[in-house]
Amino acid sequence: MQIYETTLVIDSLQKTDEVQATLGKMETFIKNHGGNIRKKEEWGKKRLAYEINRKQYGTYFHILLEGPSDLPGLLSAECKLQESILRHLTVKADKHRRKQLDSESVEQEEKDEVTASEAEPVKAEQQETEPQEPEQPEAEQQEAQQADEQAVVSEKSEASEAPATETAEAPEAPATTETAEAPEAPAKETAEPASNDEPEEVKS
Repeated sequence: MQIYETTLVIDSLQKTDEVQATLGKMETFIKNHGGNIRKKEEWGKKRLAYEINRKQYGTYFHILLEGPSDLPGLLSAECKLQESILRHLTVKADKHRRKQLDSESVEQEEKDEVTASEAEPVKAEQQETEPQEPEQPEAEQQEAQQADEQAVVSEKSEASEAPATETAEAPEAPATTETAEAPEAPAKETAEPASNDEPEEVKS
């Protein structure tokens, strides 16, 4: 497996989705032909040294890959079929470049290990701070589960067999109250009629 560096110049007038689709095609082509992409960078939009297909600007991408010796030729032929790729160039990394890439990969691995080692104590502290429930034996867990199931079944049966509510009978209204008899008023004594006999006048 050799290490290669490929630079692609894609038409800057292409939309972001179209550019990503073109890059996806190239990545799939590399993997299907025994290659492996180690790193991919976007160098951004730059002005071309001269116009290419009446285009003055292009978006540059750099791909670092590993693959067999016949991969650069196949990749070049595939790039020519893509209309959005204005220019492409694939070169083999020399020994100095390989040493540099190896040192960069080693540094990256060390950084990843340091990050992972720093993350482990934090996770351990979080686990220690979180209260842990005591583990119950399997037999007790099964018994508790069975008790819960029985309780659910009993609740369902009680709900289905609940008796109909009896309507409370209203108490009968008492008989009509007897009217209290008013006491009889005493008879009034009639005044004796005045006698019609008037005293005679004395004649002189």
